[in-house]
Amino acid sequence: MKILHLIDSGGLYGAEMMLLSLAKQQIKNGMEPTIGSIRIPDIAYKAIEEEAVKLGIELHLFNMKSGFNLSGSVDILKYAKNNNFDVIHSHGYKPNILLGLIPKSIRKIPIISTKHGYTSTVKFSKMHVYQLLDTFALKFVDRIVLVSRAMLESNEINNLPTDKIELIENGIDITHPEMIYEDQNKIINSHIEDDTIRHSLRKFCDDSLLLTSIGRLSAEKGYDVLIQAVSILINEHHLKIKLLLIGDGIEKDNLLRLANELGIAENLFITGYIDNAKFLLPLADIYVISSHTEGLPITLLEAMSFSIPIIATKVGGIPYVIDNEREGLLVESAKPSEIADAVLRITKDKNLANGLIFNSASKLRSMFTSEVMAEKYTRVYNQVSTSLPD
Repeated sequence: MKILHLIDSGGLYGAEMMLLSLAKQQIKNGMEPTIGSIRIPDIAYKAIEEEAVKLGIELHLFNMKSGFNLSGSVDILKYAKNNNFDVIHSHGYKPNILLGLIPKSIRKIPIISTKHGYTSTVKFSKMHVYQLLDTFALKFVDRIVLVSRAMLESNEINNLPTDKIELIENGIDITHPEMIYEDQNKIINSHIEDDTIRHSLRKFCDDSLLLTSIGRLSAEKGYDVLIQAVSILINEHHLKIKLLLIGDGIEKDNLLRLANELGIAENLFITGYIDNAKFLLPLADIYVISSHTEGLPITLLEAMSFSIPIIATKVGGIPYVIDNEREGLLVESAKPSEIADAVLRITKDKNLANGLIFNSASKLRSMFTSEVMAEKYTRVYNQVSTSLPD
């Protein structure tokens, strides 16, 4: 079976890592996936494009101007037909909008779309308009895949046809034992290309307890709450602790300003965007997700795979992966004191920390691997492939 995966990528974040894991597993299963990268002409290779090449995944570049692009829709559909793809698999609002409105009688290739989560937007902003168009376009695709059970309860799903909705939770490739190093400098030197960041990070990672989180620096990630929690741990509990945020985004300046106001600027390090950020996870003593909203975060699964105790908010699909007190500690969102208390529990109780690590690794292997995910997608592909008229 030939699958054309479409994505307009802005980095190697959750959706991109899920797509790469899925495509790698599909190759192992004897399928023929191609990643179709939607991009503005004449730009440098995107991170997902570079990673696809490294992994030996077939790559095709769809160069088109930004915004709604009818000629871009035609180009994608023409490429898919000329190369005899069996299924088009969309990963994001842009390919949904470009192809979702094309009648089945014209496209003749089934389309499924994976909803990786929802980003908070300002009403009437450009992104808000895109989300409205996305919701409308999704009514015309053949299947809509949600990545967490919690998404079934979201307001956005109420506007979608329920008979087209499938639940397939994210999975990851957990075969990376060669990437786990005990030496901090070796981890940093192997996965940080920028000399300045590499040097600064080596100095930052001393003998302090290191909290880590990976993601876009956007409001819904709740990183301001996490910084407040670190302030509580330093100023009230006198804990020797630091916070490493791996990512970039519009909230960066606000987060740095907050840390400075709280007097903990030296305890915060923001790396900016890092390719394959998951390979920095062995630096962490505790992984924290402070989000206000989530789907099923890939970084949660990655932290589970690297045997790190986890603290996470009770949002989105997280409680369906983490049972509180079993695979991790769950806290309410927007509650810095609860994050601080959870950190103290893990640091003071080694048996608790070891139990969380063991249980999360076991659940990951049984439920959230790329093998399990790929098998479920194959069933959906087979269903939609037989649903279109000749």
